[in-house]
Amino acid sequence: MNRKAIAAGGILSIALIVVLILMILSGGFSDDLGNAPESIPYGPEPNGLSFALFETYGSLMFVVAMLLFGAIIAGAAIARGEKKDGEDE
Repeated sequence: MNRKAIAAGGILSIALIVVLILMILSGGFSDDLGNAPESIPYGPEPNGLSFALFETYGSLMFVVAMLLFGAIIAGAAIARGEKKDGEDE
């Protein structure tokens, strides 16, 4: 590698680290640390987590699940490799 490519990579990585630090620091952190954490509602009530996932976004979750299943099957098929003529298992 030449020096220009290394310098460009170093400048880019430093810039990305600065952007990451600025993103973290710009978050709305609370100074009041005395509050106890609140639990996430997960029951069947309309504002619960399970209701939001399966009732509101159920069809989207089904599509994502089918895509992930297809990726698993494709990965297994690729890992097996192709069988050439005359080869045994």
